[in-house]
Amino acid sequence: MRYTVFTIPTLLLGLCCQSYAQAAKIGIINIQAAIQATKDGQKASADLNAKFAPIRDRLQKKQTEIESDKARLSSGANVLRIQTGMSDCITGRRVFG
Repeated sequence: MRYTVFTIPTLLLGLCCQSYAQAAKIGIINIQAAIQATKDGQKASADLNAKFAPIRDRLQKKQTEIESDKARLSSGANVLRIQTGMSDCITGRRVFG
């Protein structure tokens, strides 16, 4: 009798949990793909691209300017080194290094 008192509620609890586990369903959604697949998502993406295109172009232009300035400074440093070496040769100083 003592084991029956514990066995019956345990069995009922097990059946309830089993039916609850079957009712709960879990799904995984790729949000980015889902948004891009809808017309609203495509429209929002196009709006964002249109809004930030001028900024992107301006930043790209600045990046190009920076790269050209770096190249110009690098070539200027080489010329400065050559000029310094030539002036050292003219004055008769020896520079090691």
